[in-house]
Amino acid sequence: MSTGPRTLGGSVLAGMLALGCPRGPDPRPPEDTSGRSTEPEPPAAAPTCGDASTVLIDPARSVPTAATMAAILALDDPALADALEVLSEHARDRPSALPVRSAFSIAQWSWEVPLVRDTFARAGFVAGQLGAVHTDELPPLWILPLGCALEAAIAKLHEHDELELRDLGDIAIASPRAGSSFPFDMIVRADAIALAPAGRAREALAVWRRQPTGTGAPVVAPGAVLAEVARAPIRMLVRASGLLRPDAPHTTALERRFRVTAAGVIALDASDP
Repeated sequence: MSTGPRTLGGSVLAGMLALGCPRGPDPRPPEDTSGRSTEPEPPAAAPTCGDASTVLIDPARSVPTAATMAAILALDDPALADALEVLSEHARDRPSALPVRSAFSIAQWSWEVPLVRDTFARAGFVAGQLGAVHTDELPPLWILPLGCALEAAIAKLHEHDELELRDLGDIAIASPRAGSSFPFDMIVRADAIALAPAGRAREALAVWRRQPTGTGAPVVAPGAVLAEVARAPIRMLVRASGLLRPDAPHTTALERRFRVTAAGVIALDASDP
């Protein structure tokens, strides 16, 4: 059997390729790239410390015993925004048993709480609840339960571009760097992380650590009282401290408890849950 024609055909094809002669059309259809983005993929978001639905505050542990006003705000409650509006109006426009200093601060919560929540979130910390605390010595203190190990929280603060970290062992303090616009110090410990006014972290830490003196009649810690109040968008405890509005309702109670919902501010008797 003759093999000449096949050999010749193969030689001709090899010669055409060697000379750069064009090949036939590619039978494959052209790839459609019209729907493909040419933008680079965005970097993956850094993992957060905590979970917006499962990390809850332990008020008996995290609320300072020196608190004259303490509140737990349910960040995961869809009615919180309306409850904040109700409470802000109550503090601003209605006679109440709130001390003037606390009432002035609480009247701003409808816009301040979202900013505080965002400040924590931008630093990488989220939770289902937020604590608000007033004391006689300090401006308001905001407390978020910690949803990761202390070491992980310290590492996250160390990555923050605007903060300078001081690791004190069982506690760390992060303060704004020179020239930063960040308005808070951040204090982190095993159970919670707090926002304090810039430059006042050590004062806030001293108040946070303070224990009852043991003199006089025993006083139940404010956090333990709040833990007994039935869940609501806002649960609040106020202890007699400072001036009241002239039109405030008269009361001899040294302590008032409140549940705040979208429907109103409910003052509780000592026996109410």
